[in-house]
Amino acid sequence: MEKHSFTIRSLHTAEELGMVRDLECLVWASDDPVPVHQTITVVKHGGMVLGAFEGDRLIGFQYSFAGFDGKKPTSVPMRWGFTQTTGKAESGSG
Repeated sequence: MEKHSFTIRSLHTAEELGMVRDLECLVWASDDPVPVHQTITVVKHGGMVLGAFEGDRLIGFQYSFAGFDGKKPTSVPMRWGFTQTTGKAESGSG
């Protein structure tokens, strides 16, 4: 079995979040991805977007926003997706 090396890191820039939007379109087969300005707002206000990279290529992401359950702050997982190295797209939501 071939091993693949990848890294996971927080994403912050419009360019990085644009890559998430593009991958989201592929994974979810959607023409209506979460807009980059919304993910930038999420990142700037307590949420996070993580990206999984194989080299320079984004192969996965996790998107969550900050929430409040009436008692304490919490993180709400919103969406995630990844594409396998075979190019097959997989998806899920929280």
